Amino acid sequence: MIRVLTGILGRLNSHREPSYRLSMPIQNFLALDKIKSLSNPYWYHSIDFVDYLTPGHNWHKLWEWIAKFISGHNRIFQGADILEFGPQDGLWTAWMTKLGCRHISSVDILNKPEFRLVCEAFDLPVEYYPSVTSSDTPRHVKKDFSGVASLGVLYHLHDPLAALMMYRRFLRKGGWLLLETAAVKGKTRAMYYTENGPLSGRSSGNIFYPTEGFLENALTEGLGFQIVDQKFLVTGFSPAIRRLTGRLILLAYVQTPPNIANFEFVTESLGFKAPFEG
Repeated sequence: MIRVLTGILGRLNSHREPSYRLSMPIQNFLALDKIKSLSNPYWYHSIDFVDYLTPGHNWHKLWEWIAKFISGHNRIFQGADILEFGPQDGLWTAWMTKLGCRHISSVDILNKPEFRLVCEAFDLPVEYYPSVTSSDTPRHVKKDFSGVASLGVLYHLHDPLAALMMYRRFLRKGGWLLLETAAVKGKTRAMYYTENGPLSGRSSGNIFYPTEGFLENALTEGLGFQIVDQKFLVTGFSPAIRRLTGRLILLAYVQTPPNIANFEFVTESLGFKAPFEG
């Protein structure tokens, strides 16, 4: 009986104090009170407010893996102005602030009161662009950045290659891309269509899974990045394509001009107007 209770308490404590906990001071307790009293909230992440943990999805292993990676590259955030795609409820927005970023422009197809309240509670340096699709971002955001963060977004997009071109177009010379996505392990240069769920086992907006080889080639040979760190977390095996699947995270720096066909034409069609100088 004691052993059973110990196991239960251990699981509860690990949920209350995940290893990716923010440990950030609350700046606005009124916002925290509103977070606690939200009716029918949808929390994607578990966000730690010291005495309160939001009931996000039980994907703690993934969150811990991402937190470990970005913490290992904390220097890139210091004083940075960042364009963030798909912040959901703001876990990684808060993390990037904790690691020292100066300003974050957060773009999301969603319009989430949870995100606004998280920003208020932690006083995050955020400019929010809600209800904006990824491909429509250049028509709303009219500046360039020292960094682009796309965490858990690319595989939901209808045109992931155009999105990578857009990320590159938003970056200044020497800028960096932090990219995390569902992916297929292997050096084959391919993009697998999965809207009906053959790879992820469900639909829910999961559209394209890139391979490691596709991302490496598109980013380095096509878009002029140098990948300085890259990790793959295996989460399953797809009988449909007989490949390991999981999550890929990488950090890449702008090194040379893009060498991909029609780069300026595609980015101009997305809404970029200023001359490209990167």
